[in-house]
Amino acid sequence: MGSASEKLGRAKQKNEVAMRTQTISFPFIDKAYVDAMELLKDTRDYAQNCDSFKRDYPDPDQRMVIVSETSRLVSHVVNVMSWLLLKKAVENGEVSDDIATEKCRRHLSEEVFSDRLFEIEFELPQNLSNLMSRSDVLHARVDRIKCQMSAAH
Repeated sequence: MGSASEKLGRAKQKNEVAMRTQTISFPFIDKAYVDAMELLKDTRDYAQNCDSFKRDYPDPDQRMVIVSETSRLVSHVVNVMSWLLLKKAVENGEVSDDIATEKCRRHLSEEVFSDRLFEIEFELPQNLSNLMSRSDVLHARVDRIKCQMSAAH
């Protein structure tokens, strides 16, 4: 959770990153990028510290599902971040739109963001559930940005 001064420091850091990396022609990318970076850091922190689920979930099948869902979460966040970075590179003139379009083709596809193939019959760790919900919201938001950008071009 952190103290108020830590939260203020993180907010200031986010603002500085956003200011340095603004996308001129499509500013929604900047906010999504900052949010994706925050989610990526939170996901990394969860993955580094998720050993406690071994004692909370002694069933090996449940642990396998948790590890699988954690991997799925990481994949989703990394794919969204990759799409955002490529679009920022286009907007900053670092990569051509054609190259980015080719490389971005799969990053937000249904193939990457498909629903899980099985029903989970137990409650996932709350931190993981929260991160997965944030990832779903971010993906939907970036998908809307993608549609808006396609319509604008």
